[in-house]
Amino acid sequence: MAAPSFNTKDLSQTNMNKTGFSLVEIIISVLIITIMSAGMLGAFVGGQQLINRSSHRLQAMNFAREAYDRLRANHYYDADPEMTIGGGKTPAGDLGAILKGGMTAFSTALTYDVSSSDQSAYKEVIVHVTWTEPVL
Repeated sequence: MAAPSFNTKDLSQTNMNKTGFSLVEIIISVLIITIMSAGMLGAFVGGQQLINRSSHRLQAMNFAREAYDRLRANHYYDADPEMTIGGGKTPAGDLGAILKGGMTAFSTALTYDVSSSDQSAYKEVIVHVTWTEPVL
């Protein structure tokens, strides 16, 4: 029985045919995935800020509409000091309780202006809601 022959040429060719990933390939792929994840995270954060701003704008519109409806429902506006002609008025009493919820944490202010071309004519009411949008 003859001893098996050992050829170094065969050994070097088998090592070259092995498949797998090198360390450099793995590092580059992890770097690409990290960059893509950071971009997607930025998109999610930007989307959340847009949703929050839209929600705050909608709440402000609802506050203004509620204040306007309460002022409009006031049938005795000639004798009511809240309905005297002037600008930058801050609502008091029942009107002051309109601002509620999360918007009160953003230094929200509700003011209104009353104007009229004639004291006996209809009065125009403009309601302003201002707030400071939080920065993330």
